[in-house]
Amino acid sequence: MTIFRLQVAIRLPLCVAGLTIAGAAHTATRSSLDLSAGVGISSNPSLQIGGTSSAFGRISALGTHEWRSERTTTSISLFGENTTYLRGYGSKQIFDLRARSVHQVSPNVSIFGDLGFQGDFGGQLSSRFASITPDLNPPPSDQQPPPVILDDPRFTGFGGRQYRLSGQAGATIRSSARSSVSLSAGAQRNFATGSLSNANYNSYFGNASWNMQFNERTSAGLGVNVQYQDYDNGRSSSVFNPYLTARHQFSDEIEGTASAGLLLTHQKQLGGGSVNSVDPSFSFSLCKANSRERLCGRASREARNSFGLGTGTSASSLGISTSAGIDYSRQIDANQSVQVAFSATRYSTKGSGIDDFRSTYLTFLTGYDRKLRQRLSVGVNGGVRKLILAGTDPKTDFNASAYLRYRLGDQQ
Repeated sequence: MTIFRLQVAIRLPLCVAGLTIAGAAHTATRSSLDLSAGVGISSNPSLQIGGTSSAFGRISALGTHEWRSERTTTSISLFGENTTYLRGYGSKQIFDLRARSVHQVSPNVSIFGDLGFQGDFGGQLSSRFASITPDLNPPPSDQQPPPVILDDPRFTGFGGRQYRLSGQAGATIRSSARSSVSLSAGAQRNFATGSLSNANYNSYFGNASWNMQFNERTSAGLGVNVQYQDYDNGRSSSVFNPYLTARHQFSDEIEGTASAGLLLTHQKQLGGGSVNSVDPSFSFSLCKANSRERLCGRASREARNSFGLGTGTSASSLGISTSAGIDYSRQIDANQSVQVAFSATRYSTKGSGIDDFRSTYLTFLTGYDRKLRQRLSVGVNGGVRKLILAGTDPKTDFNASAYLRYRLGDQQ
């Protein structure tokens, strides 16, 4: 499947202001709002076997706001988009709302909370740079919240609209001068429309980990993830994932992380019976970043859920997902920037019925942006999406777009 898109954008710049409240700590705020409008063409927007090509018009907005004080940093981001297709699809909306807060309770204790709400159609969120950009406010490396095993909206059935509502909270406690303990717990609701609506489910998850800082560049630890899914169609599944982790700062610009463990899964089947399995899990990333460019490679193998991608059976299933990807961005000069992203994921269910399936999902995105005047920019985006199934594959989706962007507010 492949994507090319044409798009017009208007952007409110980043502005930073300091506020001093009587009797309170100094607080800084940072805000941005990007408004966009554009046109383009896509050969198979819904990634369906019978999908047709269509030109489209598109408007979107990407807004962020951040509050930062001596002890607390809170950020909110919202990406929303409406695409009106000229043939066959009508108007489709996607969105990605996220909120995060980190608070330093004391020198030895920090807490965090995350909320998220996403709505997707045809896996479109995975083909937007705005929705895959890292959070504004990642926590310090020694306070990184543990990874959570969740489903990926790119693999949750392209035949309808999918929604995900999630939240989690946790704490990092420094247990000694060189070690820390992290705890977190959360829940998630996945629901869909159309043929996927009877495959909705709830997910509950938790994590506990311990980390040791050997020196200023190297740390390692161990932990365990647990997860339970309760599907509306009567199934349930659970995952127990012990793992080891390591992190190393190779230089001021290069950092690597890695983890390895075991996935112990149990799935209750419709009509009785169950399936148990033991699989290896792993993840790693290697990133190089400086003031002008960022290059990251990553790979992982983990347990994920699906609404029943491409099968039409709408049976939620637990599966194993193996993925890899590369992301690159570069500020060429004060007026030009480029972005490239590639990802590949292999997904296979752990069930034992006619609804079992295997799929591979490939995406490639690229974009170029150039500032024409102080507040006006122009750019182009292109991409490819390919879905490979056990049976007949949907045709590849190609999408292309070009856009204008106007920036309002103060210049950073």
